[in-house]
Amino acid sequence: MEIEHFLNYKKQAKKDTKMTAFYKVKVAGNSDRTIQTLFREEICKTCKNKNKQSIMVFFKESQRLTIFQAEMLFAVFALNRIPIDYANYHKCEAGKKFIQNIDKIVVAGEVFD
Repeated sequence: MEIEHFLNYKKQAKKDTKMTAFYKVKVAGNSDRTIQTLFREEICKTCKNKNKQSIMVFFKESQRLTIFQAEMLFAVFALNRIPIDYANYHKCEAGKKFIQNIDKIVVAGEVFD
């Protein structure tokens, strides 16, 4: 993914008051870590229905996600939020390399690449 494309999606998102570790995102992926699914399940307090939100991230090369990276991707693409601790991650070398390693992101049938 080009950094400019990522910034366009980030600009559409709203700033959030939560840190990344509060989204409670879980990660499941294939054995070579090129396709990873980020998801969370919430149970409604009143009706006890399960609500599952998920996104699939396809990487060009194998990628082991940190907690920050997984929850930041989930927040920006699934929740349309920017975590308060984002701190211009796209400007550092690690952030640039991480974003450029993303091939595409699929959210509810919509493809971001």
